[in-house]
Amino acid sequence: MLRQLHALFQLPSTIGQKTSADSLSVVFASDSTGFPTTPGTTATGSNQGTGRVAGSALTGSYATVYTATFDVKWIALLNSCDDVIVVSLDSGTTAFVTLDVGKSLDVPLASLGLKIASGVTIQAKHNGAAPTAGALTVSVIG
Repeated sequence: MLRQLHALFQLPSTIGQKTSADSLSVVFASDSTGFPTTPGTTATGSNQGTGRVAGSALTGSYATVYTATFDVKWIALLNSCDDVIVVSLDSGTTAFVTLDVGKSLDVPLASLGLKIASGVTIQAKHNGAAPTAGALTVSVIG
């Protein structure tokens, strides 16, 4: 039966057999995939983007990390700062989440029936003590 599957799906004859290898072929995504290639920009022709702010640049007031240029349906936050960060998804009106040191958060907005509208800013501030290292990185998909 395995031979029939090989023939039907044109599978290599080594499938199902024990093999050994000393190397692994890896294919990396290129700029043609549409993923952002520079932090703080949106790749041409895509609904994806990233924003980043150094922890040492954060104060007790909200600072813009990313401005949506399309309706955002998914967002990922990563706090690599050496202190706690507060993030707002509504241009600094309300605190959405407090991210502890080294924590990340993925929010599938669309599956929750939500979105961040184009033009809205994602902002951050420190939570009482200013970070001296690291950054807050925001990645979005529309």
